[in-house]
Amino acid sequence: MKGLRLSDRVRGSEFCRFERSLLFDPALKDAGFVSYLGTRTFRLMKSKFTDMDSGRIYVLPPEMTISPAEGSFVQVEVDGLYRDIHLETRADVPGPVWDATTYAEVGAVKEERVPLPPPTLPVDEFLDRVSRSWKDPEEDHLEYIIALLMVSSPRSIMGGGGLGSEGIQRERGLLKGSSRDLANTILSQLPVEFRTGGTSQYKYSKIEGVHDIRLIRSGRINENCYSLVPERISGPLMERRVPIQLPFVVRNAEYRGREPEIDLDVLDYQLSGLYLPPPPEKLQEKIYKDIMDRLRQEEFWDIPCIGEIDRTAGPKIGLALSRLFIGRSFDGKGYRASRTERSGVVGLIKNILSYGFENLRLKLKEEDYLRSRRSEPWRDRLKPLDKEIYVQLRTFHEEQGLDEIPRGSILPGVSQHRIDASLDRLNRYGYILLLKNGAIIKLVLSLEPEDIP
Repeated sequence: MKGLRLSDRVRGSEFCRFERSLLFDPALKDAGFVSYLGTRTFRLMKSKFTDMDSGRIYVLPPEMTISPAEGSFVQVEVDGLYRDIHLETRADVPGPVWDATTYAEVGAVKEERVPLPPPTLPVDEFLDRVSRSWKDPEEDHLEYIIALLMVSSPRSIMGGGGLGSEGIQRERGLLKGSSRDLANTILSQLPVEFRTGGTSQYKYSKIEGVHDIRLIRSGRINENCYSLVPERISGPLMERRVPIQLPFVVRNAEYRGREPEIDLDVLDYQLSGLYLPPPPEKLQEKIYKDIMDRLRQEEFWDIPCIGEIDRTAGPKIGLALSRLFIGRSFDGKGYRASRTERSGVVGLIKNILSYGFENLRLKLKEEDYLRSRRSEPWRDRLKPLDKEIYVQLRTFHEEQGLDEIPRGSILPGVSQHRIDASLDRLNRYGYILLLKNGAIIKLVLSLEPEDIP
């Protein structure tokens, strides 16, 4: 199943429940998404992601003045059928062969709501399965980051769909995993069409260079999702800013490795989410205003990062959450999701954004603390863990007024040997003093290295 192509699907289990109902329910024989062949003829597609149709070409009569919109979901009332039998030349068959095309005379066309049933998995199981490559993903909200990037955000009054994310690098002690591993986790679970150029409405990309940004900007994908991978980012990339809605940090979770095969239940859930249409524009406006009002005063909007923070991130994540929490059923009238209470949605958005932005703030704080001493030769000898410990000590001083900090309160999840080595370097270069045989650390705020006895 590795490298599954949606266009190659042949088994019923490879299609989501909605697609199966369109393909095999006799009542939906003449229902599907409109795809025009000419001004008066069209096909009814049974999937947005493959070239499957009803097997008929529908012909609009001259007296019908209103035509269905391209891509709309409709139910056609057929007045009559006729077949055109003709000779065809095929590359895989020697000589001409007889073929027949069925034409359906359209009596009436009715635009319908998408009859979308709930996916096979409950949402909690979906969150668990997409993040199984990680140990303790909930520590960093990674299960939501992965899931939201997979179900995407629809095109709306705010513009193009999709979600952009940025991984924030922090010292991780002995743990393994990075934002690049998270991007690979998502890519390993996607069909080929969702991770290549293709014509799919949805695409996920891993941005590791300027070339990747060019590819994203040159494409015409309705829903473009991507992750900036900072460990591969160089100066020129930082000058080409792209919008970011989901800052995230891989800090406490641990990467286990990729799943060997695509999980068809996960694919069913993702496709179901991608089929969920955006709310009506009036409801979109209400969602936009409500979420923006609740998030407008949050301080994390003012924190800079490699990507360009999108002020509409809240509403876009809100639309993505509507897809993630599809709930028991969707009848097209409204979003009867598992989390219809707006305050619950806003709370979840705040948790995700605050965690990512807080780690970004600490990262920038770390750089600010050390930038003024960058010219000192001994400064370049500090390691990432040394800097993180120094930032933590400065935070204790600024937020709690502490100049002397107990040794046991420093990064309890990191090995004692590594912390001892870092404290020794910080002491040697004049950042701290070690008191009571190292049990107490005193922060040095004014001394220069040559002042240390």
